[in-house]
This record gives sequence, C-alpha cells and structure tokens, in this order.
Amino acid sequence: MTETSRDRLGATQRAGHDRMRLAKVIGVGTVVASAVANEYGSGINFVAPQSVGAYPGVHGLVPLAILATGIVLLPKVYLFMRFGKAMPTSGSTFGWISRTLSLPVAFITTVVWLAGVAGGIGVVSFAAGTFLAQTLASSGIPGSPQVSSAIGHIIVGLGVIWVVFGLHVAGVRAYSIAVKVLLGVIIASAVTVVVFALVTPAAQFLTNARHVTGMALSRPHSSGPTVGGFISVMALLVFAYGGINAAPTLGGEAQHPRGTLPRGILLAWAAALVLYSSVTFAVFIVMPWWSVPQLAKHGHTALTTIPGVMSLIAPRAVSAIFSLVVTVIVAKTLVPQFMATSRTLFALGQDLLLPEAFARTNRHKAPTVALAVTAAAGSCFLVETALTGFTAGVVIRSLGILVVLAVLGAGVLNVRFVRPSRFWGKSWATEATGGPLAPVAAILGIAIAIVLVRSVIVLPHKALLYQPWLQALIAILVGALLYFQAVVRAKRLGVALSGVGAEPPVE
Repeated sequence: MTETSRDRLGATQRAGHDRMRLAKVIGVGTVVASAVANEYGSGINFVAPQSVGAYPGVHGLVPLAILATGIVLLPKVYLFMRFGKAMPTSGSTFGWISRTLSLPVAFITTVVWLAGVAGGIGVVSFAAGTFLAQTLASSGIPGSPQVSSAIGHIIVGLGVIWVVFGLHVAGVRAYSIAVKVLLGVIIASAVTVVVFALVTPAAQFLTNARHVTGMALSRPHSSGPTVGGFISVMALLVFAYGGINAAPTLGGEAQHPRGTLPRGILLAWAAALVLYSSVTFAVFIVMPWWSVPQLAKHGHTALTTIPGVMSLIAPRAVSAIFSLVVTVIVAKTLVPQFMATSRTLFALGQDLLLPEAFARTNRHKAPTVALAVTAAAGSCFLVETALTGFTAGVVIRSLGILVVLAVLGAGVLNVRFVRPSRFWGKSWATEATGGPLAPVAAILGIAIAIVLVRSVIVLPHKALLYQPWLQALIAILVGALLYFQAVVRAKRLGVALSGVGAEPPVE
C-alpha cells in the first residue's frame, strides 16, 4: 500500500469517525438485556419444544441438548470476552476476523452470518403470527384462522419488522429502555412456565390434549435416543444462543466498553443458560416427549409450543394472558437482531466495504440506511419462511453462528502460530490472543463448529433451493461479489483495501 493511499484511507476513516460517531451511552445492563432479549424468544417457545418433531432421534433429551449447547459454546464466550475487551467495536466479529486473519475472509464470513440473522428475522416475524393466532384462539377472539394463513403470517410479520425499524431509528437510548423492560417480561414469563409445569402432572396434560384433539396419546415402542439426533438438535439450538454474537456489536455505543462488553457477554451467557435450561426441563416434565411427534403428525403442532402447553395446563385466563405475553416476547427478539445487523453493516461502511451511506447516522446517531436494509432483508426471509417452513431459516442462522466461531478460532491461531511477527507490538493482539487458554478455546471452537455444522448442513425432505448448504453457498458467492465491488469502489477513491486491517476499527 502506498503512502498516499494509506493517507487517503486514514483521512476517510477519520472523517467517518468525526461525522458518524455512534452514541456512547449504554452500560452492562443493556448488553445483558440485549443479548437475552435476542436469545429468549422463538428459540425457547417455538423451536426447542418442536425439535423432537424435526429430529425424532433425540427423544426426551431436548432439555439436556439445550444445556449441552450452552456449555459447549463456552470457548466462544471466552474468545468473545477477550476480543470484546481488546477490540470493542460495532463490527464485533467482522472487525476481529479482519484484523487477525484477512479482510476478504472476514467480509465473506460476515455476509454468511448476516444472511443467517436475516433468516432469523424471517423466522421470528413468522412465529409472531403463530403466537398471535394462538392468543386470539385462546381468548375467543375471531381472526385466528386468517392470521394463521400464509398471507396472515406475512402481514403480521411485516408489521412487526417495520415497527421495530421505527424504534431503532429513534436511537440507542430508546433501544436501551426497550430491552431492559423486555428483560423483566422475559423473567416473569419464564417463572410462570416453570411454576405451572412443575405443579401439573403429565397425566393432566395428556388428558386435556385428548379432550382438545380427540386423540389418545400413548408412549410408542422405541429403541432409545440416538447420538445423531442429539447432536442435530444441539446444532439447531445454536440458533437460540445467537444473542452472544449480537452482544459485542454494542461495542461502538458502550460506555467504558473494555469493561462493559466482557462482563455483559459472560452475564448474558449465564442468564440464557439458566433460563433456557429451567424452562425446557420443566416443559418436558409435563409434556412427554413422545406426544410431540404424535400431535404434530395430526395437525396439532400449535399445542407443542410453550403457549400451547400452557393452554392445556393453566386456567383459561392465565393461558390467554400468557399467549399475549409470548407474542410480545417472540416479536421483541427482532429488536436486538436489528441492532446486531445494522451495526455490523455500519462497521462495513466505515471500513469502506459498503457504500458510504451505510456509515451515515441520523440526528439520533442511528444508521438509517443500514436499518432499512436489515428490515428489507428480513422481510424477504419472512416471505420465504411463510411459504416454505421455518426450519431452513433456523438452520441458516445456526450455520452462520458456527462459521463465525470457526473462522475466529482460525484468526486466533493465525496470530499465535502462523504469522506472529505481523502482530508484534500490537497491544490488542496480545490482549485478545495471549495466554495459554486462547489457542485452546480456538481449537475447541473450530472442532465444535465442524461437528455441529456436519449434522445439519443437509436437511432431509427439503427441496434443493432450501438446503442449508446451498443457501450458505449462495451467501458466500454474494459475499465474494460484494467484496469485488468494494475493491473496485475503493480504487476509484484511490484507496487500497489491504490497509483497512492494519489498525483496529474506527469504532
């Protein structure tokens, strides 16, 4: 990179820093609330209880699978804490990978992850329609069949997506207040589920299910759970822990981020583990695992969601209120997902990999263009989800999270063992990757990602276009094309992108 090119790059980044600085106003509480709000939603209320239907081989081990998933993600939590302290940035994993490995690899990996988050937005906005329909039905209010239709899901989902867009345009202070309030709603909901599930015998659930469906549910003869089924459900439930990836994207807006991010990431992981494990264990005590595929086979999938379970074990008034609360909880997951996506797009704009418009902020310090693109992409995935089913969208997000973990691990090993001389004298590199545990966590992260990706890269009984491996490949090709366009755009500005990774991100 020539001196002139480097000067132009530095001037461009400094100008972006001066004109487009994000608000530095949030603390640990917002980081924790943001991550938990991202995690506790459709994953626990929709995906986890129905995973038996997708992977029958897991049998009654879904609660153990969700606990194991959280535990095996500890290497990721450790690496995120190290990097969050050494390099707090709105680009989070993109910034870390681009500085430890390479800019094109970081960009393409980030595009795959962004596609997964956009897919997650589609799943969540779709699930909001499902739970709203259940709320109407349990309350005796007309309209449930209309909301349950594909068109109904699309209309409700689009409404939720663009309301969340409006919230974010108002700035990060409004976001902080919203996620803290929602954290209180989440905790109240979880406690309600656990209490009712633990005091209600399974026989009552089965009896009430028979009254509602006319089916006599009975335990089938089986050979027991399989390792493959257990691992596949773990890979699916990585989706539920996606908030850990979202938390570091607040690095550009946190007060004292070097302390705020590591503490927030650890507390968010611990909170998610406790909430998920307690709720799932309680639900599968009152709802026998073998009833899930039987109910789903006869068109009663709604009863296998947590609001559906509550409708069978709680008084009618409690069930109706709970269904409404869960609708809000599911929809609110979009709030932190918008934050993670838009701030990553903002960081890509600051590093000149996307047009300058992505790095512009409004008077509330919110990146409006990045938010609009997030809403548009989520809307497209909503339509796909409504027309083809939810599982593909869930798996795509899980794949994106796992790919990021593996590539970040490769970046740590690159710093420590492959090209250590390149990072001599860089304090952030020592702080992020130093010590004996960092390479161990990196190797474990890579191994865990490979095992889990292999278990879900191909979905049985899905058309080719909706296979996770093909959608991931499409995302990679799109990422490569966008990177080529970024190189061409940078050359017009007289800037070589090779210099972007020489220093930590602007913010």
